[in-house]
Amino acid sequence: WEFATSNIVPGVAGYYPAGNNVCSDAGVSITYNTSMYYDLITFSIQSVGNPAPSSYQLDPLNGIETTTANIGSGAIAGEFRVRDQGNISTGYKVFEFIPAADLPDNADYNVSVSTTKIIDANGNTLNHAWTFSVTDLVNCVCTPHISYLSKNHGPQGECITINGYCFDGTANKTANVSNIYFDTANAVVPPVYSGTAVGTTVPGGFSVGDTPNVSLEIDYGTGVFTSNQTPFNITAGAANGPCLWAVQPDAGQRGMPGIRFIGDRFGDTANIREATFWPSETVNVPAAEWTNTTIENVTVPMTVIDGNVFITNDVGDSNPIYFDVSFCGDGNIDPGEQ
Repeated sequence: WEFATSNIVPGVAGYYPAGNNVCSDAGVSITYNTSMYYDLITFSIQSVGNPAPSSYQLDPLNGIETTTANIGSGAIAGEFRVRDQGNISTGYKVFEFIPAADLPDNADYNVSVSTTKIIDANGNTLNHAWTFSVTDLVNCVCTPHISYLSKNHGPQGECITINGYCFDGTANKTANVSNIYFDTANAVVPPVYSGTAVGTTVPGGFSVGDTPNVSLEIDYGTGVFTSNQTPFNITAGAANGPCLWAVQPDAGQRGMPGIRFIGDRFGDTANIREATFWPSETVNVPAAEWTNTTIENVTVPMTVIDGNVFITNDVGDSNPIYFDVSFCGDGNIDPGEQ
């Protein structure tokens, strides 16, 4: 007996972090093969030797896509959230835990994620556990990790966002993205990006139906580290829509002015000039604030929540960048609130 969606069997596609020398400011994430929209997801973390886990539960079907409610008895506070919300069938595969404060140094941590998704005829459910070891910020080393792509298919020229961790090194040892690959083909490395999101465009040279693996490298100056790989399916056509490289800052309060969008192919003379925040709040941008590569002075709408932001011009929508929204009473632990 086997349950599958589009020939993809439910399971764990990846998780982060793992191994030794993990930085104390690392987030924790798990990526599934299929959508978990209809399932309960329970995340638990505890330091080895501490019998009390901190536990958090999400229920996307019933609208619980982020929580700071610790249902365990442990002391590790934070926010557990869906990272790729939106499309029920293609999203809800990536879940992350953001600690409210750095994890204590020089400690081992056990992570377990249990779900209600049944995976066989015996009624067994999809569960996963792993361990990682944290050192201090001076000595830690991080390797880039791709959690998911904003789209896993598209034509040549399509703009996508590579989402993950450690794209700019550590707090004490910075790194630069030196290469982005589709198999061995080089893709655009944008002039700006963040530690968790890098935009790029699908390079040419592929045929329809090809499935190159996407990966990237970061260069610390003293060594190059390569990420894991994730597949991308090449479709027919050629894209020329807007590409979003960065949102600066990529977190802020409702009503915050001065948000800047950086990218390419926005169109100097675009008639449609929109920035849309999650879940569906659109800001019309004046022509004076809009160029082919930058959008200036956008104000965060008063009704938005954490989620993807993208821009729209005459050609269509850009790739999205995740924007972390804070507001009094949101139930989330934002910097300065812990």
